[in-house]
Amino acid sequence: MNKKLKIIFVSLIAILMTIGNVTAAKAADATEKTDIKITDFTITDYYEKEKDSYAYNETLRLHLTWDASAYGDDLKEGDYFNVTLPDNFKFPVGHSATHFDVLSPDGAVVAKAVVSPGEKNGGSVKVTFTDYVNNHQNIKGTLNLQATFSDVTHNEENTFKVLVGTNTYTTNVNVSGPVGINDEFVAKWGQAIDTDENAVQWIVRINHMKNNLENVVITDRLSADNDDIGSMKYIRDSFKMWEVTYHENGGVVDWGEPISLTDRVTFENNDTEFTINLKDLNLGNKQYRLEYKTTYEPGKRLRNNVELETTEKTKHTTSSYKDASSSGTGQGDLNNKIKIVKVDADDNESKLAGAKFKLTRVSDGKEYEFTTDAQGEAVSEKLVAGEYKIKEITAPVGYELDSKEYSVTVKDGEATIQTVTNVPLKINIPVEKKWIGKQADSITVHLYADGKDTGKTVVLNADNNWKDEFKDVRQYDTSGNEIEYTVKEDKLENYSSKVTKDSNGGFIITNTNTETIDIPVTKTWVGKPTDSVTVKLLADGKDSGKTLTLTESDNWKGTFEKLNKYDEKDGHEVNYTIEEVEINGYTTGISGSAENGFTITNTISGKVSIPVTKIWKGEAASEVQIILYANGEEVETKTLSKDNDWQYTFKDLEKYQDGKEITYTVEEKEVAGYTSSKTGDIESGIIFTNTKTGKTIVEGKKVWNDKDNQSGKRPEEITVNLLANGKVVQSATVSEKLNWQFSFENLDKYDEEGQEITYSVNEEEVEDYSSRITGDTKNGFTITNTYQGEETPTKTIKVVKTGDETKLMKLTLSAVLSLAVLIFIVLMKYTMKF
Repeated sequence: MNKKLKIIFVSLIAILMTIGNVTAAKAADATEKTDIKITDFTITDYYEKEKDSYAYNETLRLHLTWDASAYGDDLKEGDYFNVTLPDNFKFPVGHSATHFDVLSPDGAVVAKAVVSPGEKNGGSVKVTFTDYVNNHQNIKGTLNLQATFSDVTHNEENTFKVLVGTNTYTTNVNVSGPVGINDEFVAKWGQAIDTDENAVQWIVRINHMKNNLENVVITDRLSADNDDIGSMKYIRDSFKMWEVTYHENGGVVDWGEPISLTDRVTFENNDTEFTINLKDLNLGNKQYRLEYKTTYEPGKRLRNNVELETTEKTKHTTSSYKDASSSGTGQGDLNNKIKIVKVDADDNESKLAGAKFKLTRVSDGKEYEFTTDAQGEAVSEKLVAGEYKIKEITAPVGYELDSKEYSVTVKDGEATIQTVTNVPLKINIPVEKKWIGKQADSITVHLYADGKDTGKTVVLNADNNWKDEFKDVRQYDTSGNEIEYTVKEDKLENYSSKVTKDSNGGFIITNTNTETIDIPVTKTWVGKPTDSVTVKLLADGKDSGKTLTLTESDNWKGTFEKLNKYDEKDGHEVNYTIEEVEINGYTTGISGSAENGFTITNTISGKVSIPVTKIWKGEAASEVQIILYANGEEVETKTLSKDNDWQYTFKDLEKYQDGKEITYTVEEKEVAGYTSSKTGDIESGIIFTNTKTGKTIVEGKKVWNDKDNQSGKRPEEITVNLLANGKVVQSATVSEKLNWQFSFENLDKYDEEGQEITYSVNEEEVEDYSSRITGDTKNGFTITNTYQGEETPTKTIKVVKTGDETKLMKLTLSAVLSLAVLIFIVLMKYTMKF
């Protein structure tokens, strides 16, 4: 090892030994201080309220006010004092109750306190001073300890003692004993577990009043202040229940059989709620005890809300638990020193660290430098009395340097305190609002600093062109860290909000209207419906990709749901329309709007053509008119003639009307002199056949050429036959009564093919007569019969002439008239006589 290395090694050893000696000396110098006075010893309830009497099982607080001013400025770091605590108190063992700091008003740690609970009761607390006492004198303070009574006499005054050194201090309070429980259905409380400060034991006392328990259900829910439940929850395997017997004060005097809770406990909401279902058990009018545990986060208040439900009664009760805690305060006066307190000019409660000062003694110019600590304080060493000047040479980060010089006077036995302010560096933060969609009337924007609301707001509206700024806000916090600013706006219904930062450190808040609409769609059918239809949604005329399938099972109705009312890119109101996937054989009609809903009407469709042909039987007419009817209504008339070959087709006719198939018929206007028949159908075509028609008469007479029946052989009647195209179709009997005339009337002039019928006549053979027929249909027929037999001799017959007959009638009439006159005269004479 060379010489230089040896020197370095020896130096290190020397330094380490020096540090060890200093530490040992410091520890050795620390002494117990017994001349500490207890100036006040008070017992209160948990909420620090003094009462005339306290319950035997109540949680209490011991308040000790101590005074170490007898030691002046002689106390040093490590010095301590002990307080022996009352042996009729029991002190908690949790860390927050046994280890705590004794704090000055400005947050400095004056001392460290440790409570050592006794094995059964009582205990002690050791208070060890920190380096705070090196710069302060006349130290005083308080201790606040949590405890419960132990080994006290009930219903009378008890004395409690504390001891510091050889000095004893006492106080007296009344302690009330147990009181009988009346009409208690359910009660609950929580208590600490000595071996685990991260868990709580909960106890539920059930049916102290011995009601009849049927259909029992127990529910419970955990909660905490400010809903800060954190990770606290039930410990699943900790649930136990027994049948017990309680004495009148609620304590258990007899433990009975355990109640199995297997498969009876269910948990919800991350194990912060449970239900115990005991409905299948007949619990009767017995008493029970339920125990279980929860996890616990020290320092929090955990609430437990239990409900006992039965057929006859339901009762709810709440209990809370907070771990035990202790605290202390202390403070003293500075020793012949200057203390500079550095504060924020805007908030004097904010103390600033990192400010460097130069202290100059006026008498000789001696300079000192010191820097403010985390409490914003810089304390000089012990100074010679005299005049001094204070000048800030380095400002805290985020603050302007204070250029002012301060003059102070240091006096023996006194502390000089100088408060110095710093103005924080400030900036302006612009804010701009942009809208996608319909604008609101105005919006309020809040400024947050490191996630906390600063209380500063700006209102943006159309009047300020949706722009403003937060003016003169701090750039750094009191610890010198640059503040991260964010903004939030009051929530707007139907808008999403996006905040971006611009290059100048300002904010742009973009609000997108998120209002949605539902568009109902109804399908109606005119005609037979199909199995289903598909409806497409169009946004601004473009396919949105959204579809609906409508069927009979959903009554042909559907809804496009939660559609953005405004376009997400530029904010215009979206024009929603719909279209239907084409259905063969149907026409589509769409009515309505996005606001009121759409109705799609599908009408069954199709075309038909009806060919019509005219056939003539017999001579054709010059033309004929045919008429098309749809459901009985005339729709079209066409003329058939030789020019169109007596044919026409009604083309492209709608097959349906209002969803029902149209009934088409074709008729022709009557053609005089023709009969008409119609064959065929709409699908194959219609054929009209017109047959020539007309009526005629065939007349005639019989002429006898027989010398006026000289032979006497002329028959009284004969039979004349009518022939149509050579075939006998009718017969007539002709006689003298008919003047030997005949007539065949109402005869068809044309046959079935429209050809004119040739009519002729003949007669049945007449014996001894020959027959000759002359004439025609138009002029009539004459049948001449000529006698062919032998002649018969002539007879003489006298015939009265016509002139003689007339003369005779005149003579007869004259005689009758003469006789009548004579009778009249005789009657007149006879009458006058009488």
